[in-house]
Amino acid sequence: MGITLDLQARTVRRNGELIAIHGKEFDLLYELMKRPGEVISKEKLFNAVWGIDCFSEVATLNVHIRWLREKLEEDPKNPKLI
Repeated sequence: MGITLDLQARTVRRNGELIAIHGKEFDLLYELMKRPGEVISKEKLFNAVWGIDCFSEVATLNVHIRWLREKLEEDPKNPKLI
């Protein structure tokens, strides 16, 4: 499955099709794509996207990951990408 990010336009395409991903979802996907195959702790990933000084809960990360899986995975319940 081909996922491409356009950092300038902040757009995401899956197999050439434009996918509606914005804000923190885009930032999260970018962080994940910078580290293909790497296991990243939730804390490290959260701090990279939301910042160390953010008062949000790390559980917010779980929600955004679920949203990305729903938009990008063929079967979100059995994810292969994220």
